[in-house]
Amino acid sequence: MHNICTCGTSAWSSHDAHYELCLQEAACLQMPGELRAMFAYMLAFCDVNAPEPLFVRFKGDMCEDFIHQGLPVAEAEALAYYDLSDKLHSCSAISHKG
Repeated sequence: MHNICTCGTSAWSSHDAHYELCLQEAACLQMPGELRAMFAYMLAFCDVNAPEPLFVRFKGDMCEDFIHQGLPVAEAEALAYYDLSDKLHSCSAISHKG
């Protein structure tokens, strides 16, 4: 996964608009699994004030891989959510080790 944006280093770091722009750029450049990993990283290590609207805004991009497998949209969104949850759990485990 390429680091497209940095957390906590710009004047926008306290605003979710910065994270939205970061995810918008990533949605154009990364695969859905990488986008989910990036969002999990943001949730674990950055100061995202309102993660739910960001997930809702980008869930279509985050579940494209499952939709391309022929799954119904609702199931694809659920799988993307659970994969994101697993990735967030992994990020949390890493942050507690260090």
